[in-house]
Amino acid sequence: MNLQTLPMVLQALYAHEINCGVASFGDDGWKAWIGDRDAGCVAESAFDRDQFHTIPGWLIQAAHRHYPHAASTH
Repeated sequence: MNLQTLPMVLQALYAHEINCGVASFGDDGWKAWIGDRDAGCVAESAFDRDQFHTIPGWLIQAAHRHYPHAASTH
């Protein structure tokens, strides 16, 4: 089980110069992404409203997949 909080994960990704973000979409839940939104995301996923707690783990997995140098974010 991943016990890292979203702020901890965002700070770790930022420290590794990995662009990412999380946004709410009203009743549609959440979206999270890794990469540059302007130049193109390398990974993006949608989450139901009640899945917010799974976003940190998804961000870590996506960072490891697309940015192997970010292994220290876990």
